[in-house]
Amino acid sequence: MKSSIYLFLIFFLSGYFPELVMAQERVLLVADEWPPMHVLAHFLESTAHFEVDTANQEDLRTDLSEFDHMFMYVHKVLQKEVESRLIDYTEKGGNLIVLHHGIASAKLNNPGWLDFVGVDLYPRDSKENAWDVLHDTAHTMVNLAPDHFITSQNISYQKSSYFSSGDWDNQAGNFPCFTLDSTEIFVNQIFNPEKQHVVLFGVAEIQQPTSGWYRKAGKGWLFYYQAGHQISDFENPHFKQVLLNTLELIHDQSNNRD
Repeated sequence: MKSSIYLFLIFFLSGYFPELVMAQERVLLVADEWPPMHVLAHFLESTAHFEVDTANQEDLRTDLSEFDHMFMYVHKVLQKEVESRLIDYTEKGGNLIVLHHGIASAKLNNPGWLDFVGVDLYPRDSKENAWDVLHDTAHTMVNLAPDHFITSQNISYQKSSYFSSGDWDNQAGNFPCFTLDSTEIFVNQIFNPEKQHVVLFGVAEIQQPTSGWYRKAGKGWLFYYQAGHQISDFENPHFKQVLLNTLELIHDQSNNRD
């Protein structure tokens, strides 16, 4: 009897109030370090809008087109087949969110991946733009696009930070921000000038506009957030809302595609 009433309500609401009945979207997490991803998966599933699957590089056998969104959190060198499938998924219309060490020093061994994301990395011993990592540090995400949906929807900023963007777009001033504690910062993720990036967040501690950005990739969308080293990053309410806003923006863009 209860199930019949439930089905009746679903059909009734979907007919008169379709916005109240949101079908679950499928999300795939591809990773090689799992504690932070388990926290992210639990958070996404708790919203009731997402059905989450997980996969290591070694068992990425599923048809990726089945997924509305993908998160990539691979620390090691990307296997060539996995690299190709992630790029193909995105360029054919998929939505890929790369987190933290998805763009880090191990990817120097994946030049095709770096070309795809539009970021140049240099070895630690390079005379210019040498790769570096700041450990156990605050990571202050400075909102460099205050009017953007991702950076503003349901996010209340309690403080601001000075940021000078240098060669990026010659902006300087105080911007809203929030801070992730005791985490990591990557130094010298350099934008490839031949690729277009929409910058959302900068890193206050190093004055580089690389904490969060996105770009069009073929028919799909590629997002990157440098945060994510610690479990606590995915427990931060501001960062969680940024990720939700990203998924909601993608959902709206997908529904508005021709």
